[in-house]
Formats: sequence, C-alpha cells, structure tokens
Amino acid sequence: MIAEKLFALEAGENNASIMNKNVQAYLKGRREQAMREILLKKEAYEIVQLDTALILNTIENSWRTYSICFANFNQLSSAKEFIEFVPVLDTLNADKESVNYAKEIMSKRSVSWDEAEHDSVLQVLFSGRVEIGKAVGPIKIDLDNYLVLYVNGWSVNPLASSQQFERRWQDVAGYHTRKIAQRNYREIEKKLMHGKSIIFERNTFYDFIKALAPLYIDSNDDNIMNLGIMHHTENASEYSNSNIKGGLEKLKDKKLFNLNNKPWTVQMLIDLLKSRPLVFRSDRIPKQEFGEQLKLAIIDVITDHYLTQKAYESHYDNEPYVKRVEIMWKDHINALYEKDRLLRNYMVDSSRTSNYIQLVETYLNPVVDSLQNAYSEIIEIDMDLFKSISISRIDMLAVQDYMPYPVTTPSFPLLTNDHILDYGTRTNTEQ
Repeated sequence: MIAEKLFALEAGENNASIMNKNVQAYLKGRREQAMREILLKKEAYEIVQLDTALILNTIENSWRTYSICFANFNQLSSAKEFIEFVPVLDTLNADKESVNYAKEIMSKRSVSWDEAEHDSVLQVLFSGRVEIGKAVGPIKIDLDNYLVLYVNGWSVNPLASSQQFERRWQDVAGYHTRKIAQRNYREIEKKLMHGKSIIFERNTFYDFIKALAPLYIDSNDDNIMNLGIMHHTENASEYSNSNIKGGLEKLKDKKLFNLNNKPWTVQMLIDLLKSRPLVFRSDRIPKQEFGEQLKLAIIDVITDHYLTQKAYESHYDNEPYVKRVEIMWKDHINALYEKDRLLRNYMVDSSRTSNYIQLVETYLNPVVDSLQNAYSEIIEIDMDLFKSISISRIDMLAVQDYMPYPVTTPSFPLLTNDHILDYGTRTNTEQ
C-alpha cells in the first residue's frame, strides 16, 4: 500500500490518465456516493432513538425457532387472493378444500433469528404478535416476489449466558436502528421529490430501450435480461459495443423526458450516468419487462441527483470520510497508470505475462526500492498498529449491493513483494 502511494505521487496530479474526462466523472461519482452515505449516516442513522420496550420484545421472541409453511407469488394481487382463500391453515376450523390447495403449493422450513433472513420476515416473526395457523402477509421480498406464510409452531432455545444476551441486545438494536434509519432516509427522499414530475417522451424512450437492450441480454438466453451487469469506467469503456454507442449517438439531442417541465435530452442523461451509473432493482427479468425496469432505474438516478444536491448544500463534500474515499480511488488509478507507464518503458505487457511475480521482481521491485529511499523522510509507519494487523490468505471482496459503485475498496496493489521495512520513520500508537 505504501508502494501504491509512492507510485501515485510519481504519476502526479495532472497526468493524462487522471485528467481524462471519463475518469474525472468516475471520481466525481465515487465522491458523491460517499456524500450520500454521509447524508444517510447523519440525517437518518444518527437521529434514531430506540424504544427499549421494542428491543426487549424482539429479544424475547428472538430465542424462538419457528416452523413455517410459505408460498411465493410474483404478483401482489395473487398473494392477496391466496390469503382470502386460505385465511387460516387449520384443518379443524378451515375449509378442507382450501387447506389441501394451500398444502399443495407451499413449502416448509424453519426460521431463527441468527440465520440469514429477509428483514421483512424478521420483522413479522420477531417484532410482532404471532398467531399459529393465521396467514401472515403479503410480505414484499423483492420487486416481483411476495411471501405468504403460516406459523405452525415454535421451539425456544434458552439463554445460555449474560454475554449471549448482551450480543443479542446489540444485534437486535442494530437491526431496529437500520430499519428506522432506512425509513428516515425514505422520508428524506419523499420530501425532496415531493411535487416533482418526470414525463417520458414515448418515441424517444422506446428508441432508447432498443439502443441499450443489447448490453443486458443474457448470453445464454436472449429472452432474459441480465440487469446485474455493471459498466464502470474502472473496468471498461462506457459503451463497449460500437453499435450501441452509434445508436445512442443518433438519439443524443432528442428529448428523453421532462423533469419538472424542463426537457432532458438523451445526452444529458448519459452525462449524468458517467458519474452515477444505472442500477436496476432486479437482476434478471423477462425481456419484455426491460423498458419498465429501465424507467425505474432512471427515476432512481434522478432521485440520487437531488440527494446529491442536498449533500452538497450540507457541505458533506468536505467530510474527512468523503475526502479519503476520493483520494483512495485517485491514488489507485494513478498508481496503475504509473505501473503501466514503467512497464511500457521496459516494453512489457503485464496482461500477457503468465508469471506476474517474476515481472514484479524483475521490473517493479527495483523501482519501489528506489522510491522508498527517495521518499523515506516523509514516510511514517505506526509499528504498533502495523503489527496488530492480522492477514488472512482468504481473498475477500467487500461489496454493497444495488449501489452505483458496489465495490467498496480498490483491489490490493500488487506492486512489490519486498516486505522489509528499511525505510521511513517508526512511530507508535501512544505517541
């Protein structure tokens, strides 16, 4: 990581790579996503006041392991009709025909607090009042996924220790804090978007769908759209397919929608997407639903546009966390540029090298050693903190689902395998 910083310093602030307009838009997007995270933290999380009674009630139920029957529906209306037909799953009190029908389409499973489970399911089972055999739902799991469940009964796992209770308290408190914060954030969004309107231009939007759709068609099934594909500037050009780029070029000056009676052209949206890429609410959908999902994704982009404005007005761009995020990604991009520049000077293509470690030892280690010596006087290493770091051999990638930039940190810089700290000034945590 020190080598990465040194390479970034050598690359300079104004090299051709970092000054590229797409890279600048990417860094702007990273900064603004961090600003929205600060907005969420300060104006949604930090104002949460938890109800102790709610926590205690949830904890009391959290020792239960429920036995449930459930059925999934892709339409809300279907789930509601099912509940009307089978309000109670009890062979003694319910209609026999409805009970038999319900059992045919339902599955069984157990649910406990400490297992991975959807928040909405945890809410109804552990924070509310549960009645055996009575229909619960519809519970919205995803955009087109609604759950109806019936509790058959439950067993109780007794509390083992005060430490276990303390851990459960923290877990439950964190769960409720997150739920309330999410609700607070939705209220912020509602206030910002209140009174605003977006009206799509039918013909242009249809042409826009046709131009974008090939990016997302599943390679194994052309009737399915794979909306989980991300097109970010750190991985590839914005639109790698020349036909798609050409199709968008023809549309760029056409009005795509009116936002508060102000016309937005296709080019205006594309410019915004360079900093805030499209994020779809579902990963895979039938081809015929792409237009509707694209419309929702654009609405989410516009919502984030107003949230970002609010974050700028609150000066969240000056927050230390935001500055660290932007510097981290800028250093990463600069270091990669400097590495590639050095290797080009040696006429080496790292993408075609089968033994990367040999490349590091032959070409990069000597450069890193010379830079460590050159910058030694300004390098400070906290040895206590350094020694406390526990390194695992297991590769890890931290990802935030359904975010414009889901990868939270750059990949670990593989610029040297020299681990000897024979440079810099030693400090310790106490100092």
